Amino acid sequence: MTVELSLILLLLLSVALLTYLLYTRIKEEKKQEVILQNLSNHELTEFMNRNSLDGSVSAVARLFSDILKNTFRCEYIIFIRKKRGMLELNYYHGIKSFNRNDFRLEYSSGLKKILKENFFPRDISLL
Repeated sequence: MTVELSLILLLLLSVALLTYLLYTRIKEEKKQEVILQNLSNHELTEFMNRNSLDGSVSAVARLFSDILKNTFRCEYIIFIRKKRGMLELNYYHGIKSFNRNDFRLEYSSGLKKILKENFFPRDISLL
């Protein structure tokens, strides 16, 4: 009887823990959604156009890095750019030692489809 009771107790604790984790994840996703909705598309587009025309890519990367760090709690950030049919590392944050060629990808139609799905951050291994 004590074995069944302890297993039931363990199951209840597991359910409570999973419920808590699910609740915190939903709460965090709603917070991220609100932050993204509050970003003014017009202001952001104007900021990007102004700085990209002036050649200040680092200012745009810094803005998006701050958004990614604060909204999505990203620890490692890379920005890639298209150059001659390849995607290459352009800007990074939080990465200490690495091989630059590890961030060089062929720009294929499959990769193009993945990148056009949405703009949300994703693990580099998914690319």
